[in-house]
Amino acid sequence: MKIKNWDIPDVLFNDYVKFRTLADSYLDGKSETPSNTDYERRARWLLCVGKVMETHRKICKALNIEYSEDTDDEFYKEFHRAVDKQVELKG
Repeated sequence: MKIKNWDIPDVLFNDYVKFRTLADSYLDGKSETPSNTDYERRARWLLCVGKVMETHRKICKALNIEYSEDTDDEFYKEFHRAVDKQVELKG
């Protein structure tokens, strides 16, 4: 996935989108769980958020850039714009 000057490995970008989509669906209560309890939904959301953060760190490492969640950071802003677009398409 090419975003401006950065060439993000496809597998990492796709994993990020997948886990972000899952996290959003658990948070919104749209995804069912086997027990159909709020506890399990929250636990699954937390696991997905952890995977999102882990994948973000892997992407930054692969690109040899500093990890940042600063909304003024150019990479973070452009990356999330691309992710939001994909989540909207796949979600």
